[in-house]
Amino acid sequence: MSTFSLLSSWASALMETLGEAQATALMEALPPASPFHPADLLQALGERFGERGGAGVAVRLGEALFHHWPLPLEGPRQGWRWLPTVQRVSQGVAWLGQVVAQALDVHWRIQPGQEGWQIRLRHRWQGAPQRLGCALWQGFFQEALYWLAGKVYAVHCHPVDDPQAAWQCEFTIPFRSLY
Repeated sequence: MSTFSLLSSWASALMETLGEAQATALMEALPPASPFHPADLLQALGERFGERGGAGVAVRLGEALFHHWPLPLEGPRQGWRWLPTVQRVSQGVAWLGQVVAQALDVHWRIQPGQEGWQIRLRHRWQGAPQRLGCALWQGFFQEALYWLAGKVYAVHCHPVDDPQAAWQCEFTIPFRSLY
């Protein structure tokens, strides 16, 4: 994925989330980095909206980012509609992990647990507040699950300390959808 399409995805998601005026002001306040780095954006969200407000905006930004992400449609999604939901979600989230990992220096692992999927996400975005980073991915997963399964799932996030990563989040997604 080119840097331009990645930046375009983030900019479009930010415009959708905050509106044109606030998104433009926030983007202009970011340090002039080349290439664009999401940690700077999350830090700016935290400064502008505070930790709690920034986390709420980050969840919505993650949902919008999924919509604007240039996913390769030739992926294994063609056969997914015929799979049972549990397999569809497991395979789909693993596939998304491969696609997204290449662009954003992120790694996640999905495992089925007793009552749902466990996803461990590890990131090396130095300077990004952990709570906002986890909130961003929470929104991304919520939207991805709707895209994969056509159902709404509750995505619970728990920040985890990890000395090898800037931060790590653990997500729990119950097997049963909300609706």
